[in-house]
Amino acid sequence: MENTIRVIYRYMQVPLLLMLSLACLRFGVIPGWKQANSDFPNYYVSAQLLQEGILHEAYDIEKFNSHIHEINSNAGGMFVMYPPTTALIMQALTGFDMLTAKRIWLVLTIGMLVLMIILIAQIAKIAVIDAANLLLLCGFNLFNDIMLGQVYTLMLLLLVVAHLAWNRQSWITVGVCWGVVAALKFLPLFFLPLLLYKKQLRLAGYMIITFFFIHLITYLVGGVEAYRSFFTAFIQNYVGGEVAGEVPLSTQYQSMQ
Repeated sequence: MENTIRVIYRYMQVPLLLMLSLACLRFGVIPGWKQANSDFPNYYVSAQLLQEGILHEAYDIEKFNSHIHEINSNAGGMFVMYPPTTALIMQALTGFDMLTAKRIWLVLTIGMLVLMIILIAQIAKIAVIDAANLLLLCGFNLFNDIMLGQVYTLMLLLLVVAHLAWNRQSWITVGVCWGVVAALKFLPLFFLPLLLYKKQLRLAGYMIITFFFIHLITYLVGGVEAYRSFFTAFIQNYVGGEVAGEVPLSTQYQSMQ
């Protein structure tokens, strides 16, 4: 049975890659190239607010959307679920208009996907075409990331790089990659108890230093008010179980920050 599946896949791997690539193009790249109405404004406008020293206004839904509407009346956003460090991601793109910045980010995302495919092929010791099929089989989770201009491809790439570095025992690279991801999404911080248990103290140290360094940059630029607003929103939305002041425990917005 296993051999039969392998034979079938061997004949289907190229058509499968073509089909998945066309689906990515149809549902991810093309619609993402045409509009910047959702998700991407969170990163783009927050980057502008950080530069202006008013990042704390991103945690007021009405004020944040008023800033977005000044750029694109059809766009909308909700920053209350993001830590202040999120505003660092698009700093290099704020010199462009929103749609152009979104298109640049889309091209960069495709480049990150290509790099990730190459790295996965190395890690799993499989052909590049198999790694491409494996990644593209993520389907609409991946296509939506491209279409909406999200940053999860970047974070996944960092985790893949960290995995490769782990295999090579390059602990500084692992710690830096995990620390960057943790600064954007708190989930990797849950690795710390295991790292301490395994006595991976250097790795834990690199991760913590990177995490706090990124937050320090944001704090120095954005000020204490940005973090005060973030913690207020965090307590209200996650500890209090009320997401964006609207729906208690909504699965639509819940994610581990």
